[in-house]
Amino acid sequence: MGPHGLFALGECIQIPRCALREYEDFDVQQTTLGVDSDEFAVIGDRLEGVAGRVRIDGDDGVLAVPDGDGWALPGGVVTADPTRETVSTFAEEWTGVECAIDGLECVSLVCLQCDPSAEELWAVSAEFSATATGESPENGVVWCDRSVQIAAPSAP
Repeated sequence: MGPHGLFALGECIQIPRCALREYEDFDVQQTTLGVDSDEFAVIGDRLEGVAGRVRIDGDDGVLAVPDGDGWALPGGVVTADPTRETVSTFAEEWTGVECAIDGLECVSLVCLQCDPSAEELWAVSAEFSATATGESPENGVVWCDRSVQIAAPSAP
């Protein structure tokens, strides 16, 4: 852990510890991906928060969005500290379903490298678990049976 309560990876990325303080027992994964210069430029323009996905369980199953031939967890970019209240608000915007955030399942730190420049961009993604508390799905989100395979979303 770095100075001032920050998780730090070199000079590239800092995640406020206070933003994750309320969560316990979550995995942290780190990986590096090589991308071409065009992808690198597009991704660099989009990095502005934590990419969040939420597994919302309810009486009718698990919320999912169509993704190619399968299903993915609903999500988007969380542009504020990812507290339970903030993530719940974003999840309702993404799905139309009110929910209570139960926990943080995993944080992924991804380093994107563009050869030959050796430039790096760091992206942070998080997967949360939640319980539905009301409303009906919107924006193409549907309830899926718990036996259906729900994968990470495919790349844009």
